[in-house]
Amino acid sequence: GVEGSHIAYIEHGRRKPSLKLVGRLADILGLDRQNLLILAHPEAKELIAEAKPQNERKTSRSWQRFIENQELLSDYNVTDRELRTLEHLSFLGTVVSAKEFLAILTLIRDIPSST
Repeated sequence: GVEGSHIAYIEHGRRKPSLKLVGRLADILGLDRQNLLILAHPEAKELIAEAKPQNERKTSRSWQRFIENQELLSDYNVTDRELRTLEHLSFLGTVVSAKEFLAILTLIRDIPSST
């Protein structure tokens, strides 16, 4: 569950909910996680925007370096599903280093699954 006092802080704009909390609230309330995330963090809308059609996508050099680093992928046990998610984010062109991809990977892993 989620503490009522925490909800009150969010309702009054004193705190922004974490991604993990947004996921829990969406599950508890039976809401779509993506929609609730955009309501809680409007700046995330750009990150969630649908990917361009395959023929319009550009692959960044940083993404190429990241996926070619098999040792790094193995050390962090990066799954195919996580790679697909990171690939979608790579099309935004804002991630420039393996360290940033790993930071995003950590965030992805912190979001509870909807299963």
